[in-house]
Amino acid sequence: MRRYCTTCFPDIRRRDAKQWAAEHITVTRDLRWYEGTVKIVEGIARAVAKAGQSQEAVRLLAAAGALRRATQNPLRPAEQSEYDRVVAAVREALGVEAFEALWTEGAALSPEQAIAAALATR
Repeated sequence: MRRYCTTCFPDIRRRDAKQWAAEHITVTRDLRWYEGTVKIVEGIARAVAKAGQSQEAVRLLAAAGALRRATQNPLRPAEQSEYDRVVAAVREALGVEAFEALWTEGAALSPEQAIAAALATR
């Protein structure tokens, strides 16, 4: 079975991507490689946003942003436009008020809670 990220390899089945994410997010966390952990949480957020799960996407994006700030690991300029596109799409889907409430909720998650939330997505 191939184990690659669907962002990089779109033909990979979603189940394989979830298995890959579950395995690798644990490794990145244990190694304290926060950039890797954040990228996986953000990747899952993009996937659930694409699947129409905007509420969960907002919570994960906010949690990833909080982890980025806590670990002084900002988005790279090359990543910013895709991030902004996803945030704008979920904000439009939910409306500003719901978006802001979910963002606040997600930003309050601890790193462990963010990882658990990312892995619990369907």
